Amino acid sequence: MKRAFLFLVVLMVGYYGYQAFEVYNRCRPLVCVTEGKMTEIAADVKAVVLDAGEDTTIVSPQKVRCYGDLVYFVSERVLYCFRQNGTFVGQITRPEELLVADYLIDTGGEQLIVFGNQDEVWYYTVGGELKERIRLPQDEEYSRLRSVAYYRNRVWVVKERQTSPGSRLEQVVTEYDITLVPLNNYPLHPTWRSVGALAGELVPLNNYPLHPTDAAYRPEVYTCLEPQFAVAPDNQEMYVYEASRFPESLLPDTLAIGRYRSIYPQRGNSGTMTIYPVRLGERFCFASGTGRTDPYLFCYDKVKNKCWELQHGIKDNIYHTGQVDNLFPLDLTGDGYWYTKSKGDIAARFPEAARKDIPVLFLVEMKKA
Repeated sequence: MKRAFLFLVVLMVGYYGYQAFEVYNRCRPLVCVTEGKMTEIAADVKAVVLDAGEDTTIVSPQKVRCYGDLVYFVSERVLYCFRQNGTFVGQITRPEELLVADYLIDTGGEQLIVFGNQDEVWYYTVGGELKERIRLPQDEEYSRLRSVAYYRNRVWVVKERQTSPGSRLEQVVTEYDITLVPLNNYPLHPTWRSVGALAGELVPLNNYPLHPTDAAYRPEVYTCLEPQFAVAPDNQEMYVYEASRFPESLLPDTLAIGRYRSIYPQRGNSGTMTIYPVRLGERFCFASGTGRTDPYLFCYDKVKNKCWELQHGIKDNIYHTGQVDNLFPLDLTGDGYWYTKSKGDIAARFPEAARKDIPVLFLVEMKKA
């Protein structure tokens, strides 16, 4: 009986202690800073030296994605593969056959789906062996492709289309099966801020679709960055992240999105695809881009109620490569990012790579709640 009583006391203390901790976190005063260090947001950063040998030169890696220990990226429209320990696996595509526009990793089928050459799609094993190539109907030409993603055994594509000859281009999300048979279309729409709290009064957030169809279109306020797919951590809802041209509005927009999502249950993708100006991670909301004049990097910590509004990047105090101007998404979750450094920035830590002009890829795992 005494043991049961003590156990109950410990359980109650633990429960109310946790509740008190949660209340404390929610009531923390908001802190905003204009300087930051990588260790404040990153749980781990791995460095991958992209040495492909004397016969292959890697230039400005883009579209970095991981599958287990394998790291894929595009350099000068060629798809390459490395291991995270820096071992060069191989060059997957040949520029004389295929110029890569984008690619995705089909984790269910353990294959790569590579888009390029207008209406051609090439399928490879994850090891780089060609499986097949298909040609899509003429109205699906990839000159209109903006972004692709693999999620829940489906291929998701942001593409541009014209409703009639001479009309303004608009964006739409198309859902395909793995064989690229179209299943559904989702119009893109911006998110909203609830300024009337429970009264339900709504006003638009300060971000915009790239190619709107409304009469209030103003070209000077639209970003030129590619839209990117992402998945919300709370309900696994897919959305589209699009960098804002108004970094000064990102903090109120982020807080408004958090309040709205906590008040109104999200039902997933029901006929439309939401645009957010930040990527929603488990702990951090993140955005980067170019405002009306200067580049910016924005990060909000939901646990500590802390905001970084950075105009000169974040300091790499792990590998000491200077300021990191941008972090690019590694996956759909909002918890993995990447960046590259080369030449003088890596000379102290990676002198051989700096001497050979070999870039170093850094894989960032964000801290969790």
